[in-house]
Amino acid sequence: MKTFQRTEILYGPLSLEKFFNARVTIIGLGAVGSFAAEALARIGVSNFKLVDFDIVEESNINRQLFALHSTISKKKCDIAKERILDINPKAKVESINLFVEKDNLAPITKDTDVIVDAIDSLKSKIDLLEFAANNEIKIVSSMGAARRKDVSKIQCTDLFKTYNCPLASKIRKELRHRKINTHIDCVFSSELAEKETHVQSASEESKRLVGSSVIITGIFGLCLANLAIKKLLA
Repeated sequence: MKTFQRTEILYGPLSLEKFFNARVTIIGLGAVGSFAAEALARIGVSNFKLVDFDIVEESNINRQLFALHSTISKKKCDIAKERILDINPKAKVESINLFVEKDNLAPITKDTDVIVDAIDSLKSKIDLLEFAANNEIKIVSSMGAARRKDVSKIQCTDLFKTYNCPLASKIRKELRHRKINTHIDCVFSSELAEKETHVQSASEESKRLVGSSVIITGIFGLCLANLAIKKLLA
């Protein structure tokens, strides 16, 4: 396929074949997950499970790839599926509209070569990381990207070596409590999160809005995709 000629030139025909056959589960299709899904589809991955319970809102447009005025109120997983099939009509894409919980992790992650974790919910993220570790499923995970501006502080490392990330700190603590200490590849920022300068309205406070930039979340997503690719080729 001409679509993936440049992928083949860069990675070689055997690697491209691995991408075609790879089965990737992406959980969370928002600011980070949307860019990860886009990159993996464009690199040649052709088998996806896309998991997200949410719909697009206008406030998503500043940072989420699938969020447009034309997609407001549509399910993120369905939009992602449509976009991936537009990139690669031969792809096999399963769209799963649900909130990830401990009880549904087994069917969601069945028959997958690598999981891309771009979940916002703390409990769901910890349950997923624990499940992947206990079942020896390859996974790459995104830590906190909100309230950051400095792209030079974004790093890929073991979750247990992260710092200056409150989300990662909470996850590490709970995983250790659950006796999980295996290496987990993640993307994080060592930048100390900035304090909010905008005085939020009552409606904004009710939604617990935090400032975020597509530049940072996009890089997080692309880094996650790159980590996933490395695992597929390992």
